[in-house]
Amino acid sequence: MEIFFKKHIKNIILTILLVLSAVGMFFLIEDKQVLYSSFGGAFFGFLGAIFIYQIAVCFEKEQKEKNRFNNTKYIYELYIMELEMNRNHIGFISKKQKLPFFRLKTITRDKLWGELADYSKDLNLMKKLNEAYGEFELINNKIDLMNAARLANIEKSKINKSSDLRIELERQMGGVMNLGKKVLPLIAECLEILNRVKENENL
Repeated sequence: MEIFFKKHIKNIILTILLVLSAVGMFFLIEDKQVLYSSFGGAFFGFLGAIFIYQIAVCFEKEQKEKNRFNNTKYIYELYIMELEMNRNHIGFISKKQKLPFFRLKTITRDKLWGELADYSKDLNLMKKLNEAYGEFELINNKIDLMNAARLANIEKSKINKSSDLRIELERQMGGVMNLGKKVLPLIAECLEILNRVKENENL
């Protein structure tokens, strides 16, 4: 009740003022016919104002829903592009089985995770995305370790090059391959949900 009054306080005050004005006019104006005509005109004017206000409210609500749908669709498309890019990169690493020189992308999740939580109420999607990006972080950690080991080995002279670094590279690459195989089904599930929901106009 208190929330209702706070929300509509201006309308309540305006209504009270109108009622008080009407009562005052009733006692001050002697010609009741003029009074009734004034009340009639005011009443129809009031109804017209309410009607226009309701149309404006409906239009504003429709516009907000349209903006929400467009924003949600835009965010979903960004996630789709990033997931597809990472899927292709994992596929390239698995095929070539060589040290990758760039990490998996997490820009959309890093920048727009809060926005996705605001727009999407799909808990299953949020869970799947969280799991997928968790795996991306693990893969990126291994890529960073491999690049650090590679650079450390390059800086050494041929005589001092360590076989331990080569073994470490192979070990980390094996970890990347295993994590890649694990995350690919998650990526596919996320893309399936995102594409399905993106096409649904009742986001």
